[in-house]
Amino acid sequence: MEKAPATVHKGVATRSGDWWMVTFKSLGPAFVTQGRDEEDARVMARDMISLMLEVDPGSFEMDIEFDETPESEMGVGRK
Repeated sequence: MEKAPATVHKGVATRSGDWWMVTFKSLGPAFVTQGRDEEDARVMARDMISLMLEVDPGSFEMDIEFDETPESEMGVGRK
């Protein structure tokens, strides 16, 4: 029996001082978390999605794009 493909939640991580801020816009405005480094940001994102959607942390995949643009170059109107 073939296993059904896992749901993939796409997120974007941007620098905010010493932190990575991770957002999942497709899940709603409340789906924002942070981490000190990329690994911490991924762990926090998985925990957040799992808790807020009330699903097992292993039941989905994440595709997080880490934007390396320095804060000073982001500009005011950036989305």
